[in-house]
Parts: sequence; C-alpha cells; structure tokens
Amino acid sequence: MRTHSSPDVFEAKLEAEGIKYYFAKEVKVVTTPLRTYKKVKPLIPPYIFVYGSYLDISNFKQHYDIISFIPVRSNGTHTTMKVSDKEMDDFIRVVERDFGQVRIFKANEIELAEGQRVRITGGDLDGVEGMLTREKGKRDKRLYVRVEGFLVASTPVEKIFVQLLD
Repeated sequence: MRTHSSPDVFEAKLEAEGIKYYFAKEVKVVTTPLRTYKKVKPLIPPYIFVYGSYLDISNFKQHYDIISFIPVRSNGTHTTMKVSDKEMDDFIRVVERDFGQVRIFKANEIELAEGQRVRITGGDLDGVEGMLTREKGKRDKRLYVRVEGFLVASTPVEKIFVQLLD
C-alpha cells in the first residue's frame, strides 16, 4: 500500500485497528557539529505492506483515507496487488538482515539476467528462496528476492548455504 500521510500516524492507526503490517525502516547515524544521533527513516518510502483480507483493508481505507492500494495489470485487467505470505516473509528476512549490505530496487529499475533458482539452507536466511546472481566485476554472489512486479531486494550469501532448485 502507498501511504499519503506520516508513517508514524499511519502506523498508530493500523495498530489501533489491530491490523498487522510491515514497514521497512533503516537507522541512520547523523552527525552534526552539535551532536550525533540516530534517525529512523523509511527504507522504501512511501510503502507499507499490510496483512489482511481485502474486505478488512477496504474497511480501514474507508475510515482513514491515508492509503491507496497498488494496482497491477494481470491478463488485461486491473486488480489489487497481492503478495503471498512466503514471498513477503522471504523479502522481509532479506531486508531485515543487514541494512549495510541489502540493496532494494523497484522492479522497473533492475533487469536481472536469469540466474539459478536457489534455497538457502542455513544461517539467518535459512529457507529463503530466490535467484542467485553475480554482479559484474564482483566475486560475491547475491541472493535476489522479488515481490513480483514491484520490488527486488538483494543481499550477499555464503556458498555453503546455497541449495540449487529446479
């Protein structure tokens, strides 16, 4: 969903209604001549992922006109974006892993050459599935996880934890 208000206001309203959500944030250390402090910033503004039925979220939307659904085109018709629990859980685990190593792209910002479908079989990403690709000029391989047609997140992975699929 796309928010049309301050993330803090939106989060408070979702919590008050008991709606589960995910809002990717990063902590930046800001240093000024007077002080150093931590600032929490949205990692993927202005998007918040909301868990729930279409009816529950539509009811929330009627009361608080601060969100909009993300439309997608499928088979010639427009529909609302839906993300499977597995796809969302994998994406969250990659994004939450290490903000210094994670890269996030909108789907139209990156064109991935077809890589090998893999499952991670150990470590903090155990069970996450995605595509393994090496970037040009780099030795490290990265795991790319997609929220189909919307976002792609990538992070480096250790070869010992990689199981080839297909």
